[in-house]
Amino acid sequence: MPEAALVAVRNETIHIFKITLDLIGLVFHLNQSKAKEGSGFFSELLFNTKKDKTPADLFNNILSTNKSIMVFASKIPVHDLEELERRELAHYNNMVITLSQVAKTVINIGPEIEEIESSENTSVSQLMILICDTTNSNLVLLHKILEESLEKQTLEVYNNQIKQDYKMVVEKIAEAIEKKLIQEKDISLLLMVNGMATQTIRQLFRTLEKLI
Repeated sequence: MPEAALVAVRNETIHIFKITLDLIGLVFHLNQSKAKEGSGFFSELLFNTKKDKTPADLFNNILSTNKSIMVFASKIPVHDLEELERRELAHYNNMVITLSQVAKTVINIGPEIEEIESSENTSVSQLMILICDTTNSNLVLLHKILEESLEKQTLEVYNNQIKQDYKMVVEKIAEAIEKKLIQEKDISLLLMVNGMATQTIRQLFRTLEKLI
């Protein structure tokens, strides 16, 4: 039945969404206790990933599963679905595309994160921890949105929080620049990683906003 197939697409898409959150957590090394104590993304919210998995493992899993979802979804007889169900199926297809894009973005900034974390500059390390903290908080936020039925007003509050986190990190980087605490190379890396982290979080937020 097409309705049952639609439910299967939804369930698998949500599963891959959670794996994508895990990928972000692994690439940012949130499993190594860099995020502030108590926010515990990996200690409390490791969704669907065994601890021995690498970012490359998750990335390949996301892309291959997303391809399978798209192939499966393409075989659902759309003409047997109600209009609302057709729109829902189209959203899952778009969501899968977004998840693949996010996975590629995240895996590609891995080397920059490694370079920042290898710095012996204390100010650079502190700024990277701040980026990890905000990323960690936003992953927890996304999970909360995924698991709970939220009103649009609450979603707007969360959306504003993502914006404020980005702005706060940029301001801290600007302060470090003004005090000449970080070098030009570090500035560009920190701004890029913070920007990419926020971009991926906002992409994921928008997909959930349409889902609920």
